[in-house]
Amino acid sequence: MIRTFFRAAILPIAALLVLLYISCTQGSQTQLPEGERLARQYCGSCHLFPGPELLDKKTWVQGVLPRMALRLGLGSPDSEAPNDDATRKRLMGILPGKPVISPGDWEKIITYYRESAPASLSVQADKPATQDTASLFQAQRSNIPVAALVAGLSYDSLNKRIFAGLKGGILYVFDGNLQAIDSFQTPSTAVQVLGRPDRGIDVLSVGPMVPSDADKGEWAQVSPRVEGRFQVKVQQKGLRRPVYMAQGDLNQDGRSDAVVCQHGHYTGKLSWHEQQADGSYKEHVIEERPGARIAYIADLNHDQLPDILTLWAQGKEEVVFYANKGNGQFAKENWLEFPSVYGSAYLEIADMNGDGFFDLVYTNGDNADYSQILKPYHGIRIFQNDGQNHFTEAHFYPMYGASKALARDFDQDGDLDIAAIAYFPSYLSGKPESFVYLENKGGYVFAPASFPEANTGRWLCMDAADTDGDGDTDLLLGSYSSSVSFAPMDIQGQWSSERRGVLLLKNKLKH
Repeated sequence: MIRTFFRAAILPIAALLVLLYISCTQGSQTQLPEGERLARQYCGSCHLFPGPELLDKKTWVQGVLPRMALRLGLGSPDSEAPNDDATRKRLMGILPGKPVISPGDWEKIITYYRESAPASLSVQADKPATQDTASLFQAQRSNIPVAALVAGLSYDSLNKRIFAGLKGGILYVFDGNLQAIDSFQTPSTAVQVLGRPDRGIDVLSVGPMVPSDADKGEWAQVSPRVEGRFQVKVQQKGLRRPVYMAQGDLNQDGRSDAVVCQHGHYTGKLSWHEQQADGSYKEHVIEERPGARIAYIADLNHDQLPDILTLWAQGKEEVVFYANKGNGQFAKENWLEFPSVYGSAYLEIADMNGDGFFDLVYTNGDNADYSQILKPYHGIRIFQNDGQNHFTEAHFYPMYGASKALARDFDQDGDLDIAAIAYFPSYLSGKPESFVYLENKGGYVFAPASFPEANTGRWLCMDAADTDGDGDTDLLLGSYSSSVSFAPMDIQGQWSSERRGVLLLKNKLKH
């Protein structure tokens, strides 16, 4: 009876609050200029509303808005895949079959961005001067020439090997000192390799390197070479640009499962793959949309169940927590969201202030899209955890085109430093910031340094590990010179001719 009374009393109040909220929202929207109101309605319907100040006028009008028009049914999928029937059919099922906005209203949105956006973006905020020499590291090349087409770089800590996957499907194997010991062909570019206890490997092959929805990616398990031969077992085929895989026992059955990020282009998904008793895997889709970049498996809410934390890019850029509810079920919780032009690139889980709670180190700087300009908001951000998994930005290090940042105690002084690379640095400046080592001085103060060979590669890949077994953390860098964005011709020629695709930064702390 009491429960019924409260339910009867609360429902009319809740309905009244909803009506008041809608009324207030509509009222505030009607006070906006018509172009802004429409932009917030349509451009903010699928992702965080992108303010006009994030890009310059020309980039909005000529680069981004024409792509947005396609999403609103004002265009043809043929422009995206004129020679790919399968992709065209797929796009026709995703993009609107008819306009969802009138041409007149769309023109008002264009006018709003054209009139409100700046003529050019400001330069990045001031930061400490970068020292020319990061004295902690010494650069070492591989003993064989490796083309600057490295799209995957992994250290196998189980078997102490380095794997470098090149565009076209060549996979090199090195020892911990970057001496070549083997190579073989993979179905397509190997973007990630995970070692197995039997000295075999799990190989994630991406399929096309360019933005694509083609289902040509695959996950295969490769046995150790015996009498010159490998045994290859394909676990999952038909993946759409898989870029990352995490492994762990998600359903607590004693078998290791996997989470695969299919980045795709217009399509993609995040899935967990349940290992069966016979060693095969059964796929369970967690969320179906493009842009899954990286996933972590860890018990982040301390309920004794392994959860999943994912960075999403590709339009709707956000950090999403998937709480494990048992029985293969996950509850979604949005932790952070960013504007659609931010270029989310990487995410680390690390306790940066030593308070016992994990923080998030977020990297944004992907510029391989429709707004290839220098952006002052590109860089590395530390989001501090309040202990309840609520996050606020505590530090920002500006870095044009930042693509990956790794937090480790490189100098072993008890706090976490950061090593970062930028795939889209400013080549217009005299000293593009392709690599930076940020030594932690405490209180979110970092001293930046680099090394003389920092610009001898266009670093797409990076991994951190004690590769030579001397007790400190080294760095591996992989160069991928094939890019759609600008780089000076003389530098591009150097990358191609010198064939220095892999670089080992040896930590000299224990030498």
